[in-house]
Amino acid sequence: MKKILDEINAYVAATDLFVKGDQKLVRMAGAMDFLGNPQNDIKILHIAGTSGKTSTAYFAASLLQASGQRVGLNVSPHAVDERERSMINLQVSPWGTYDRQVREYLALLKSGGIKLSYAEFFFGFLFWMAREKKLDWLVLETAMGGLHDASNVATRSDKICVITDIGLDHTKILGDTIPEITYQKAGIIHHGNEVFMHRQSEEIMAVVCAACEKNQASLNIVPEKSFAGLPKFQSHNASLALAAVEFALVREKH
Repeated sequence: MKKILDEINAYVAATDLFVKGDQKLVRMAGAMDFLGNPQNDIKILHIAGTSGKTSTAYFAASLLQASGQRVGLNVSPHAVDERERSMINLQVSPWGTYDRQVREYLALLKSGGIKLSYAEFFFGFLFWMAREKKLDWLVLETAMGGLHDASNVATRSDKICVITDIGLDHTKILGDTIPEITYQKAGIIHHGNEVFMHRQSEEIMAVVCAACEKNQASLNIVPEKSFAGLPKFQSHNASLALAAVEFALVREKH
């Protein structure tokens, strides 16, 4: 266990999370191109926000799995260990399996002289692993923000975006006002995407609506629902996940 994690930490580059200048994920996109762009081979539900991301991700992955889908899920940050950043059907891989998979992925990166930051390494592994395992869906929780997050190389037009509650977070990087932070979170929205969120403040909605209009994306405002056995704040998140997954499953039937 410790050896493979030590090898990962020795490999990842001590670089900025975000690419400067043209504000594109140049390093991450280059790595994905080298790997054959596995992020383009799978359906994705992408979640950004300040609070509620992790529980919304778990709810969404659980609902997709219950419908018979094979689902990859990342949790960022992880609670126990790095295996939570690449779960399959809500389960972490046994250490022996994880060790073999990461070593194969790491060897590929090294063969191409690819260097990645910590977050980029694990998102790249998730995309690569999802293709290797022929998963049906990936549920992605952004690590920080959205626009420049390593997960945001996922740009398929059929991507489903979920925006959870937005507040002040990571202000030194994302901005110190709600509109600035919302702009970063809404950066996961790409051309033709479906976007799900609860109605939030006017300043938040203005930024999200502008992002949807710019990208010809459809905004779906989700009503609050109550679920037996769940506290109000978890029902709040579960209703978002349910709306997004219901849409995804209905769309697949047509």
